[in-house]
Amino acid sequence: MAMILKQSTAVDVLIGPFIDDTDGKTAETALTLAQADIKLSKNGQALAQKTDDTSAAADANGYYNCELDATDTNTVGSLVLIVHQAGSLPVRHEFQVVEEAVYVALFAASATGLLPANMTQIGGVAQSMTDLKDFVDTGYDPATHKVAGVVLADTTTTNTDMRGTDSANTTAPLDAAGIRTAVGMASADLDTQLDAVSSISKSDVQDAMTDQGYTEARAVKIDYLDAAISGVGGAVGAGAISWTHTITDSDTGLPIADVDVWVSTDSAGSNVIAGALQTNASGVVTFMLDAGTYYFWHQKSGINFDNPDAEVVS
Repeated sequence: MAMILKQSTAVDVLIGPFIDDTDGKTAETALTLAQADIKLSKNGQALAQKTDDTSAAADANGYYNCELDATDTNTVGSLVLIVHQAGSLPVRHEFQVVEEAVYVALFAASATGLLPANMTQIGGVAQSMTDLKDFVDTGYDPATHKVAGVVLADTTTTNTDMRGTDSANTTAPLDAAGIRTAVGMASADLDTQLDAVSSISKSDVQDAMTDQGYTEARAVKIDYLDAAISGVGGAVGAGAISWTHTITDSDTGLPIADVDVWVSTDSAGSNVIAGALQTNASGVVTFMLDAGTYYFWHQKSGINFDNPDAEVVS
């Protein structure tokens, strides 16, 4: 990992180890590493000797203390240091130079770790940032937590000054019965309203699905709707056994969520007794069934299922 350096700041770095180029293991502890021997590359540019004119001083075990001055670290970005000294294997170090404010935020005493930020745009638009700054500077009062020029009320009161003024509506608002009459509902009971809807045959629905691009075989699966709408006492079923049904991808083994699942007592799917319910994120749906053999049907846009799936509930 590259060592972090503060921009335009003198620093001592430990370089090495310098190892004998003959046996590849003996530490070289008495090398003379002059200014010209220590070269730097800033952001991948050409190597040049360091600006600091001091020689590197031997430390221990083939390591040397190397001084860099503010000019050596004046460029933000990567800084590569290399030494290729006679009698020793080459040595190479990588540093990352960061701006002073960033370095202080991360490494100074009691550093908060919060990096300085100066927003200039919102959504790529500079004017939006300018507008927000103007609002914060002049439009918002932090002492009262209120927007200047806006009067806030803790409560509202009933409006009594609109009816009959400036051509406003003068009639009394409709009550529930009036709304039902306006939309043609003869009764407040939803079941009664649904019973009054003209029946639509299965073939009508199948033809509509085929017109929308469904294959005829898939359109035929609409058969289950007759019983699903009129014959199911509850979507989960009315049995005494809690039965979980799990759907997974046959190729990946991963669960499939949001699959519509319904249950019939016959392989043709004409006698639906539960559903349709949707699988959860784990591909699981739970029905209440009595003991017996049932047929589980599945449907989800973009997926072809091999329906039905027979299971014995016990």
